[in-house]
Amino acid sequence: MGDGYSKLSAMETGNNETLLDTSTERARPEPVITYQGNNYDLVALAATGLAIASAFVCGTLIYGAYCLPLAPLILGLIGLLNADRAANPARARIQSWIGIGVGGGFFAIMLLVIVTAVLILVSLSGKIPGGNF
Repeated sequence: MGDGYSKLSAMETGNNETLLDTSTERARPEPVITYQGNNYDLVALAATGLAIASAFVCGTLIYGAYCLPLAPLILGLIGLLNADRAANPARARIQSWIGIGVGGGFFAIMLLVIVTAVLILVSLSGKIPGGNF
């Protein structure tokens, strides 16, 4: 009850009807399931996602790979903010945090590599004959 939603608490009336007690808290709306399937459906969904990511990376001549760590960060944040609306809110929160963590880790590694490469090029720029970057 600390999450702002109440369990469906029923009150019996004289007509044998069940009413929702909304005096203190509101009832949680039933989420709409937009994708449902078994393991094979999830494998097909993963194949579609990888195909889209591969097409993006290849279509941008590998420069699109620098944007890939941003996708789990953004999608994880969206998932975390909307976890209460999910069919399984606890699972949605865990998966969102995994996406944020993995995407953030790879983004940090990518930034470290880029900054290191720039520092190496700047430090070598005076030592390369005829090369001023």
